[in-house]
Amino acid sequence: MAKPEDIDAPMTLEIDGTAVSPEKFIRALTAFFDVVREVSPTLDDGTRPEWTIQVKQGSNLVGAYPGKGVPSFMVDHILAVLGEGVAQIEKDAVEPEAFTDKALASLRKLGQISGRSGGDDTLIRVWVGKHHQRITQRSVANVTQILEATYVEHGSVTGRLQTITERGGLKFLVDEELWGRQVRCNMPDRLVPDALKAFRKRVEVYGPVRYRRDGVPFSVFVKEIEVMPEKGDLPTIEDVYGILRSVD
Repeated sequence: MAKPEDIDAPMTLEIDGTAVSPEKFIRALTAFFDVVREVSPTLDDGTRPEWTIQVKQGSNLVGAYPGKGVPSFMVDHILAVLGEGVAQIEKDAVEPEAFTDKALASLRKLGQISGRSGGDDTLIRVWVGKHHQRITQRSVANVTQILEATYVEHGSVTGRLQTITERGGLKFLVDEELWGRQVRCNMPDRLVPDALKAFRKRVEVYGPVRYRRDGVPFSVFVKEIEVMPEKGDLPTIEDVYGILRSVD
């Protein structure tokens, strides 16, 4: 396995093991750069940033360097998004903000190359600078769980906002009221103050909602957070009936 002092490129793919065939090597390289391409924002001319690759002599390291004309701020953005995203997927079935379904599917392909039994010791690691993240079969399972949602539509989820975290991307959990389960909610930076103000409160979150086959909401990419009245503060049937009687 590589050590930090072995890493020279801003971004590096490490493929190691005794069972790494040329075909497996090419598949890993293709899947990795498909992920990079998908998470990269477009340039002013509408194209994606180009990367040049270099295999470090005598090693299993493929270094990636930004092409000419790619602004440094964009390189920093891509590296941050990639590093945080692969770490998040390896940890939990929560889709990173900048990862499209194609990026997730390509990351799953990369994870499928990693060793899955005692007879296959293939190691896949992604290095951003001197920091690495291993990609294992856990990433494969987590991506599959995310992509198994049958449909996505703009909607809302109501429940109590819990567990705000920025590990692996900004997100929080909502204890959803109808189905009685937690729904993962990804959010952009601009909504952090709103989420903090709404912590442990009853909320309704709006945005694209992913649903499972049984119609249960799985995750939301939150566009708006609205604090809702507590159930005890809502008018009862008797209150409403009294109002109607007074109107009569």
